[in-house]
Amino acid sequence: PLVDRQISETRTLLDLGEIDVLVLREALRASLEAKLDILDATLARAQAANTLEQMLAPRWVAASKADRAEESE
Repeated sequence: PLVDRQISETRTLLDLGEIDVLVLREALRASLEAKLDILDATLARAQAANTLEQMLAPRWVAASKADRAEESE
């Protein structure tokens, strides 16, 4: 949110004709870096959840339960 606000304020200055290109570049770089960090964290969380699911309910166990259900019919 802070980076987005900084970009918004920089765009306002641009509209007024007073812009520091280096400040704008830094704000955009920081915004991109923050978004990439969020993506990395989301990926790590999804991978951890997948690993946990595989440990708690392996596919071969689920398949054998389904096979047993078919055999009991």
